[in-house]
Amino acid sequence: YALSISAVFFASLAILVVLLACVMTYIQRNRLVLKNAQIEFLWLLLAGLLLVSIGSLMFALPPTDALCVASVWTINVGYSLELVPLIVKMAAFYRLMRAAQKMRHIQLTLKSLFGAVVILTFVIVIFLTAWTIIDPPSREANYKLSGETTQDG
Repeated sequence: YALSISAVFFASLAILVVLLACVMTYIQRNRLVLKNAQIEFLWLLLAGLLLVSIGSLMFALPPTDALCVASVWTINVGYSLELVPLIVKMAAFYRLMRAAQKMRHIQLTLKSLFGAVVILTFVIVIFLTAWTIIDPPSREANYKLSGETTQDG
């Protein structure tokens, strides 16, 4: 029981911290450092962190089949929104550095970077959809042999 309360506390704290980061990002959105960081990707990253935090909160609640499916979706889509933009930006940076070494000019557009994010996230959503249809996550009871009687008997 104490572990469950701790999990709810830390998940709620993570949600609050992410929301505070969203507010601060919005307030500071016109600063050069945020514009250079491509604020659109920062919003995706923060949305992913928020989904992961919400998914961790779901894990701390009493399990139901719907909550199991929802937590798996929020955590996996959250990590996708958090990590895929970073991977796409690192790949673009690598392409830019390779072109610079060869003294070539390349043009990276925000549209192409977002396209890569959308495609990779769509693949993950297709996987999650197939998983949910074929073998949906469900609650599973763990029983221990003890001298106490529980609500399950």
